[in-house]
Amino acid sequence: HMNVYCSTLEPFIVNGRIPRSQMDSEVLSSILQSYALPLEEESLSAEQHFKDGKGGAEPLVVDCDHCPELFPIARRLQQLVLYVEVTQLDLNLAIRLFTQHRLWTALVHIYCALGDYASPVELLVGECTQLAKRCMLKANAAGDGDAAQAPEPSEERPFLQCLLVRKLFFFLHRTFELRAFPCDSKEVPGLAHPGPKAIVELLRCILRADGPIFTKLLRLSPLGLFTVFASLFTSPSANHALVSQASADGPCVLGADFHPLMP
Repeated sequence: HMNVYCSTLEPFIVNGRIPRSQMDSEVLSSILQSYALPLEEESLSAEQHFKDGKGGAEPLVVDCDHCPELFPIARRLQQLVLYVEVTQLDLNLAIRLFTQHRLWTALVHIYCALGDYASPVELLVGECTQLAKRCMLKANAAGDGDAAQAPEPSEERPFLQCLLVRKLFFFLHRTFELRAFPCDSKEVPGLAHPGPKAIVELLRCILRADGPIFTKLLRLSPLGLFTVFASLFTSPSANHALVSQASADGPCVLGADFHPLMP
């Protein structure tokens, strides 16, 4: 009966008929729990689909990003999560489900709604690095490509072939432009918008001297990384945010001597 109730309630949530502030935490937890078994069954079915030779060449990873047509349940849950109050969810269950079933958009949204912009970068960089290794191994096993086709630049192969790598840089770009992830609030009212501190948090995470994040991002896509950094200077909102944050907090992320925006 609870599953029927949850299924009936979902369209009202997604259509904005139930305000975020009026959603009950127990109901939301029940809705989330009702997805656990269907997600598991859907994952097994998708894997079997390729084992049976029905889907052509198997992608780098079988998930709702790379094979969306095989994961309608996962996609529905990701959409649903964008419309609920994150603090009312069972966060342990949500993070476990989203990580286990590779619902990266929902997972990044959870962290952003909690004001944490560094954790999703660290998480996605680790996952993308593993995908990039698979991508390169697959390319090496297949040779350098068909001579009739222009070969892809090897340094950009992860960006071109791995949707999750592009999603990672998309997230960074939107945050640096102070835009909500994964879409604007006019499309999904109530999404958390990053503030100037989110930019500072990401820069500290990426440029930390004792961390490998910058090097890993550079290996994933030099073009993607420098395009993201360029948005700090080309986006008026990002430029203003950095200047105002520097004025409020003192020295810039890299130290006063290296501040790119202040005299």
